[in-house]
This record gives sequence, C-alpha cells and structure tokens, in this order.
Amino acid sequence: MPITNGYATLQEVKDELGIADNTEDTQLERNIEAASRVIDGVKAPLVFYTTSGDEVFQAHFADELHITKPCVSVSAVAIDSGGDWSYATTLPTADYVTEGSPIHTIRLNPSAANRFPLAARGVRVTGVWGYSDSVPTAIQEACVMIAKRLYKRKDAVLGVLGSTPVKNAEIQYAKNDPDIMLLLNSVQYAEVY
Repeated sequence: MPITNGYATLQEVKDELGIADNTEDTQLERNIEAASRVIDGVKAPLVFYTTSGDEVFQAHFADELHITKPCVSVSAVAIDSGGDWSYATTLPTADYVTEGSPIHTIRLNPSAANRFPLAARGVRVTGVWGYSDSVPTAIQEACVMIAKRLYKRKDAVLGVLGSTPVKNAEIQYAKNDPDIMLLLNSVQYAEVY
C-alpha cells in the first residue's frame, strides 16, 4: 500500500524501529498514513502536503486579499467582476504581489487596472496549496513518533480496549503528549484576516 500524503517515509520509521526486512512494510505504511492524518486533525485546517487547484475567497479590501488557506505558489488570480462566478477577468501577474511564506496575502499594485470585488467568492486564486513544498522536520519527527506508537500497539497486553475510535484516540494522545505537541506547535501559520 503506497503512502498517500505521508509526513514521514517508510525508511525513516523502519530505521527508528530497527526493522531491516520488509515483512512489516504494509502495516508501517498504514501507520504512517494514519499518523499523518492525526497530525492533520491536530493542526486543522493546516496540512503539510500540497495540492494544486483553484480556491475562491472574499476580499475585504479593494487592493488586498487575505488568503485563509496556506499557499505555496500562485499561478493565476481572476476576479468575478460580473457577480456571476465566471471569473472572466484574469489579472496580469505584474498587477499583484504575493506576501508571506506560505503566502497569506495578495496585494494589488497601485497602478493595476482592476480592483478586487468585495463580494463573497469574488476572487479565484489558482495555485499550489499547502504549507510548503517539503514537510517541515518537526512534522516529520512527530509523524515518526505517532507511527511508532501505532505500530507498537499490537504488542500491548490484552490488545487495545475501549470503544473510542482509533483516530480520535490518537488525536487525544497526540494532544496530550508534550513532545509531540512541542513539535507540532513549532510550525505555525500566521493567518491574516
């Protein structure tokens, strides 16, 4: 099973556990993916994998758009000047600058011919969404720690008891582990509204 949007590699977890063969690879891959989604649950809405596509936003200022979703890069900005969500006007790249890493603001140049409409869903931004092009080291380490714990659960005396779904239990575990929270809290996204 390949790992989808994982925050650690199979080899990183195997090295930590001292596993040299590949007999446990499928289990470890599930643990890494589950650990990555636990981190997403703790850090929501922030995620550390990237996706490409369009997102729509409401501008609160005619010359400044605050992006409420972390963005790695912007390839196009279009405005809905007609109020029909057609986004017929694509702004020239010379008309705006992006700010932050990850990007949190798009600011129009004073000489730009267009302004951001202030209507809901008035601006469509096309880009790469996520925190960064690579997973921060602190997030990788937290993922390894959680994946190792999930893998070791099979050795627990009497197995795992209780009716709490594993994902919710692991999110609570992560929130209660000071080392994991230290790592997760070291990576922030300054949301600007």
